[in-house]
Amino acid sequence: MSDSARGSTLAGCSQRSASRAARNGPARRWGFELVVGFDRYPYPVSFRRQAVHQLDDSPPDAVGLQVSPPQRSQSSPLIEFPLPKRYNEVASPMTLHTNALSLLGCAAIATSTSAQSPDQPPDTTVQATAVGAQSSDERPDTAFRAAGGYLYQFESDFKDVPGSVSANRAYATFGSRFALTPTVDLGLRVSWEGGWYNFDGPSVLSLGTGADPWNTVMGAQFGGNLGIKLNEEWSLSLALFGGASGETGADAGDSLSIGGTAGATWRANDRFTIGGGVLVSSQIEDDVLIVPLLFIDWRITDSIRITNVAGPEAYPTGAGLELVCSAVENMEFAIGGRWESRRFRLDDSGPAVEGVGEDQGVGLWLRAGLKPIPQLRLDFLVGVMVGEEFTLSDRNGNELASSDLDPAPFVAGFVSWRF
Repeated sequence: MSDSARGSTLAGCSQRSASRAARNGPARRWGFELVVGFDRYPYPVSFRRQAVHQLDDSPPDAVGLQVSPPQRSQSSPLIEFPLPKRYNEVASPMTLHTNALSLLGCAAIATSTSAQSPDQPPDTTVQATAVGAQSSDERPDTAFRAAGGYLYQFESDFKDVPGSVSANRAYATFGSRFALTPTVDLGLRVSWEGGWYNFDGPSVLSLGTGADPWNTVMGAQFGGNLGIKLNEEWSLSLALFGGASGETGADAGDSLSIGGTAGATWRANDRFTIGGGVLVSSQIEDDVLIVPLLFIDWRITDSIRITNVAGPEAYPTGAGLELVCSAVENMEFAIGGRWESRRFRLDDSGPAVEGVGEDQGVGLWLRAGLKPIPQLRLDFLVGVMVGEEFTLSDRNGNELASSDLDPAPFVAGFVSWRF
């Protein structure tokens, strides 16, 4: 049996004999060795239990616990068992920063889907019978994640005018991260959002026709981001993204937008990281959008955290903020909010033929998160949309009508899987 099994569970049983002088004559002995290895990051540890049992009454040769870093072996069987992750572990500063700027950029335009910080390595200093701290920069060379979710926004009346509306929303995203060098990461992601609006009765947005201003809206986006760690304190991030958003019958070529983000973060210590940047994006029949970005990850205590990178994979906190409590292992509770904006091309069947629709407001929520196993994450939200406004414009972007909505409660559920 080899001690070099990486990320594996390896058991071997060998029978041996030895001659020893004893009162009862020679005694046969047998022994076994069980090695359990956990490896999600470049510096794994193995937990070894070795015991040698004798058939006579003499004590065992060795009974103990050994912790040692295994070596890589090409011939050993490989079965990976990820270590459990607490919600309040610290991710590497570059990874946090890269994903923060990516999600802030994605949240500022029609399809607001992005990623939270990846799982971070467990503490793994090797001692005789204990485990200590390991550098938080150690992480897998490649990581993938898939996520989805559903949100129902209850019916809300238009303010001071007839009509009401409710909405169903679905989200999906797939992302990957590649460590190009120890200090440079490349991230790629594709995301999708669907919105099904149910207008009840004519409204000011009907423009006197009695028709719904829009119904089914789809958005898709592809993006990439590059994270660069300059030193232990400073990291940079650059991201580019592009996508389309419109009604199902709208012209795809008239539904496009592109943009990018750039920013920097400063990591004061393991508990406080802050940064800023700028997002620049084209808009459908509107001026270029320029949004300042703020990134913060402040661990006030071991279980209390203020951050904008902890939201669900497919529905991140975006340009908002959360207060997160992770006092219970593998669970977290949060209160948060963010500004949302969707601008999309319309088809030729509504009151504004091939026009532009816009839905923007502020979402406030309570969130409960659960990780039943290390790879799986579940999030449940209850919240309310406030300050929501619908705007209808013609094909050249000239505003035709707009209306505010009363606060609208919503419920949502999200799931993500990392592999």
